[in-house]
Amino acid sequence: MIESGLAFYWGTSEWPADRIVAAIEICEKNNWHKPIVEQCQYNMLHRNRFEKEYRRLFSEFKYGTTIWSPLHSGLLSGKYNEGVKPEGSRFDANSQFDTTWIKWFGPDNLEASKAKFNKLAEIAKRLGVT
Repeated sequence: MIESGLAFYWGTSEWPADRIVAAIEICEKNNWHKPIVEQCQYNMLHRNRFEKEYRRLFSEFKYGTTIWSPLHSGLLSGKYNEGVKPEGSRFDANSQFDTTWIKWFGPDNLEASKAKFNKLAEIAKRLGVT
């Protein structure tokens, strides 16, 4: 018989590694189910946390992962490579993405970002991937 209300598997989302380690240690101390997976943002433009900060979690604790935003809110899809928001696109229709848009396509970064995204598209095309 399984008691209702018990969690046998649980995970974290965008937690700092030190907080995850603390949660694991608390669970081990109290004989509770430990978190087993981190749901983090990971893509070509957002790699540090996954590749560096969580490295110990993956190797030492055998922590698992699932990711979100593999196309960085669509920026890696190719549709924004010229720094223009197509009508009805997420960046056109939703102001919650304004900070991300300005980071990549604001006046200070427009030309460098266009060059970067178009170079990535060129490499993808050469490799036959999208």
